[in-house]
Amino acid sequence: MQVAAPPETELLEYKSAAGAALVGRSLIFNWVGIGWCAGTIESAEKDGRRKSKVNGELLPGNFWVKYPADDSEALHRLRLSEYLTNLSGEGAAAEQWALLEPAPADAPAREEGTQAAEAAAGVEVEAGAEADREAEGEAGA
Repeated sequence: MQVAAPPETELLEYKSAAGAALVGRSLIFNWVGIGWCAGTIESAEKDGRRKSKVNGELLPGNFWVKYPADDSEALHRLRLSEYLTNLSGEGAAAEQWALLEPAPADAPAREEGTQAAEAAAGVEVEAGAEADREAEGEAGA
């Protein structure tokens, strides 16, 4: 798995019908005091009465995410402003998140920060792992 490009703004808009396109997608989320966890977007929130705290601000949630590590479900307000853009891993803030996608088998080695976030979230990295090992071997040679 690898970090995917950020989704279109329309997909994250509160109560947007387009948000259904994200249901079933895998993501990683950096929880305050816990760190990175992998989950799956289960459904879009349509009620509006349930709120999610983002950087101290209480906002209507837009997606329910299932976290298999502890069999929990959490309401999130996923916004582009918290999307993981610094793939080096330097200064990854709590409440950052990113969608995941399969890495092509011939993918080049991912940046160390992406590998660290995926490893911390317990994401099994299959595709592209051989390229990572080869890159590490070349660096050590």
